[in-house]
Amino acid sequence: MKLAQMQMENWFIKTASCKYNFSESGVPDFTLDEFFKKIKINKSILNNVYLGNNSTWGSLELRKAISNVYQNIKPDNLIVTNGTSEALYIFFNLFLSKGSKVFVLSPAFPPLYLIPQALGAKVHLFNVLRFKNKMAMIENLILAIKKSNPDLLIINTPHNPTGFIFNEAELTKIGRVAKKSKSLILFDEHYRFLPINNSKKILPSGYDIVSQFYDKVLAVGSIIKCAGTVGVRVGWLIGDEETLNKVRDYKDYTTHCVPLITETIAGLAIKNIEKITNDSIERIEKNWSVLKNSQLVKKKKIILNYELEGGCVYFFGINGLNSLKLTKILANKYNISVMPGEAFEKKGYLRINLSQRIKHFKHLLKCLNQVVE
Repeated sequence: MKLAQMQMENWFIKTASCKYNFSESGVPDFTLDEFFKKIKINKSILNNVYLGNNSTWGSLELRKAISNVYQNIKPDNLIVTNGTSEALYIFFNLFLSKGSKVFVLSPAFPPLYLIPQALGAKVHLFNVLRFKNKMAMIENLILAIKKSNPDLLIINTPHNPTGFIFNEAELTKIGRVAKKSKSLILFDEHYRFLPINNSKKILPSGYDIVSQFYDKVLAVGSIIKCAGTVGVRVGWLIGDEETLNKVRDYKDYTTHCVPLITETIAGLAIKNIEKITNDSIERIEKNWSVLKNSQLVKKKKIILNYELEGGCVYFFGINGLNSLKLTKILANKYNISVMPGEAFEKKGYLRINLSQRIKHFKHLLKCLNQVVE
């Protein structure tokens, strides 16, 4: 299998030294000391962590903590992986082959379509940016699923990079059309722990909702981007016993297990997720308000496609400008890194991180305004 190069990672490397980093897809990461102060637990709790081998499934304690943030799963319904990237890589390699029909919302996290394409799958990219509003997008999405009749339907909610979510009624509708098409559904729910302008503590899980009436459903998830712990590299896959057993066997040839010390930190993050995310959510909401009310939007120099409902990133159009050239100017002249739409195969767009400090975010908009002028 020959994989295409991920342009996103190339851009991270090129702009890693920028003073202002708005390219990252997670909230600002903690130091270990900051993390333990945030959750108000003494880090001496790590003193007794076993540094030997860990279960390939993940420790029972962590699997219990993960299952508690869902409604309808038990610890045996999931396997812990080194980030969702490992879960996706293993799953695709096990269950896709040449000619498999895969349906993906676009733009998307590149491995969601690059790995299936490398395996010879026929990937249908459904462009969510073509529609004027969410209602029109969902109506056309349902029609497209019916028409394409995919073997695998990948639903990312909250959606990276546009920031919209599917609510419970919409998830039910998607699940029912998938059931009629006999499509396997994979929910990518990486940003569930960052609800924006939402009274709920955690956003709805498509797995919880659809698994109540359909059994061909899986989900990947993680807390690392929401909890400022990207370096912990902990993700998970939820599914049926047969699928998880195959993933476990394959995992012996990739990373075998996640170190127990990082699992311990991930478990503490899940159990204290509200304490950890409160400040980030407040910054995201304030920065989103600043963006919506900016002169850039009022003068239609940038185009906002959807309301931000979850996560910490946003993808917007830059009205006829060269997105790659613009990002290079921001990096070279202003020491600011933002992600060009080209990393998602969408020219004329930028992805920015909304969880950075508010004064830095305002500085970004000021510089961006100078560039587009």
